[in-house]
This record gives sequence, C-alpha cells and structure tokens, in this order.
Amino acid sequence: MSEEKVAQPTPQQVQSSLEINTSGSEKAYLSAAHTLAIAFQDSVDNMRNMNSISATTIGVALAKCLADPGHSGHYMATIAQARAMAKDARENFDQIGTSATELLDTLQSVASK
Repeated sequence: MSEEKVAQPTPQQVQSSLEINTSGSEKAYLSAAHTLAIAFQDSVDNMRNMNSISATTIGVALAKCLADPGHSGHYMATIAQARAMAKDARENFDQIGTSATELLDTLQSVASK
C-alpha cells in the first residue's frame, strides 16, 4: 500500500480562508455586539450574586427571627432590604438587556446601509 502525502495549507492560506469580508460599519457592529454581550453577561453575574446574597440574608434573618421572636421586627426589615436588593439587581438586568437590544437594532440598521 502506498501512502499519499497530503499537502498541508500554509498559515497564510488558513488565515485568508477564515477572513470575513466585512465593511467598516459591519466590523463596528460586530465589535459593539461583542462588547454588549460582555456587559449583558456581567449583569447576569451581578443578578446571580445579588440573588445569592439576598437568599442567604433572608435565610439567616428567618432563622434568627424564629430563635428570637421578640426582635422579629428588626429581622423583617432586613428581609425587606434583601428582597429590595434582589429586585434592584433584576431591574438593572432588565435595563441593560433592553438598552443593549435597542442599541444593536440601531447599529444594525446603520451597518446595513
């Protein structure tokens, strides 16, 4: 059996085959989309972290409330603050998502012209 040698592409050939022919506005759109995706991921991380902190705070406050019913008012205020913190994180997430979508729609219409 004879072995055939297969020609390997040069690095330049590989690079040129991977290049995408895009205009400057399309490249700007892709760059902005990438940046907005990172911002959105950060807002997801923030919301997840705030929800974890909120859930832990509520759990501790409820345990202390059950252990010391005489101070339940103080613990209920802590629970309300923890819930507000989680709600603020969700609203921040929603706002970033909405803003990112609006910006991408605007940039896409500009890039497609």
